[in-house]
Amino acid sequence: MKISVISSVLILLLILSCNEKKKKEALNTENQLFELTVIEGYPNGYVGCGCAFAKNESDFKNKKFIYFEKYGSIDDSQNFNLLAINGEILRWNDNDTPKDFTLVVEKTEGTGADPESKTTLGELTLKFNNGATLKTELFGTCGC
Repeated sequence: MKISVISSVLILLLILSCNEKKKKEALNTENQLFELTVIEGYPNGYVGCGCAFAKNESDFKNKKFIYFEKYGSIDDSQNFNLLAINGEILRWNDNDTPKDFTLVVEKTEGTGADPESKTTLGELTLKFNNGATLKTELFGTCGC
């Protein structure tokens, strides 16, 4: 008798916990949170002119980037933008902009002694189709 009561209670708790988990999953999909994911090191194809950005100078020195722009190639398919959202790396060129969000990058004019590469500050804003907005400061370099 004691065993069947304990078994019944355990089964009931298991069923209730499964229902609770489903509710949380549904809530997460409706209120999707977006986060920029750090990209360690430089991506393949990032040679020549471009910008590499991190959230701050320390992350930049440690090659923990959040956004890349590659530009200046004669073959436009070699130019690209790259960032990672929620762990998913997204890479696109200007002719194939992602449909899930709008990206705005505001940059200040770069500074530095090197005529080919300038320290550049700025702000990155992602506006998602569900109304969410993500903003972050940028620290990086732009040049050829």
